[in-house]
Amino acid sequence: MRKTRLLSLLSTAALAGCIGLFAPQPARATTITATLCDINVGAGACPAPDTLDFGFRTNGVGLLGINRWAWLPFAFQDATAGVSGNIFVANLFGRWIYLYGQGIADGNNAAIPVWLSLAITQSYLTTIPFGTFIGVDTGFCNAAATAAGSGQTGFPFVNGNLLALTAGGTACPAFAQLFGPALEPMGAITNLTAVANFNMGVGAGQLITLPWGADFPDPFAPSLNDLLGLNPNNLPLTDPTPDQIISTLNSLDLTEQVPEPGTLSLLGVGLVALMRRKRRA
Repeated sequence: MRKTRLLSLLSTAALAGCIGLFAPQPARATTITATLCDINVGAGACPAPDTLDFGFRTNGVGLLGINRWAWLPFAFQDATAGVSGNIFVANLFGRWIYLYGQGIADGNNAAIPVWLSLAITQSYLTTIPFGTFIGVDTGFCNAAATAAGSGQTGFPFVNGNLLALTAGGTACPAFAQLFGPALEPMGAITNLTAVANFNMGVGAGQLITLPWGADFPDPFAPSLNDLLGLNPNNLPLTDPTPDQIISTLNSLDLTEQVPEPGTLSLLGVGLVALMRRKRRA
């Protein structure tokens, strides 16, 4: 089952924001936030009374420098639903920036429908004023998720601006969304955010692949674009392993960016618990 990628940006891009915000805000580290909600809020905030669970992860890597890459494995799980996978970010020459994710969401063991909302975000040092962005969001569901009427909807943002949807569907057993192309302003710092909202009907054992991968693909780095499945005309049958991705990034003479000392304490907080359950009277 091929896992998924959300944004394939065909020119310079960046993601901003996190789940729980109506207007995504810039973040200075590779970060993922997960919110389990009992109502559908799309890319918006889940009201406190409807928040069943939440959690976040960050790798402590701040503003991603030029010719740098970073990696964030993640896992969120509670008795109702969960998700796990990997996020990679890369910055080639301050012109081509990547935000790629893969993984699987699982559930629903609740007696009611639930919505699992996820957001990944990264800010990048960039060197051009505008970029033309394209988003690709594709994924698959197992039989249990299909029978429950589940699905997934993606929301790609560039510097807080939602890319326009041009085609695609969001329902199981397979979903695919396309966004753009859209010309977006950039600058010295560009931010990318990918939001994924999984709707899970009642029924245990559901599996839905994650939709992520945001980028402005470097036309001179076809090996990386094809590996990450960021070419809609040449999607791979299976997702690459982290070792394959790291090997390809290193072959492009990129250097792994390590966490900044001031973020190490935050990194620890992000790893304390898989998800924190909100208890209601």
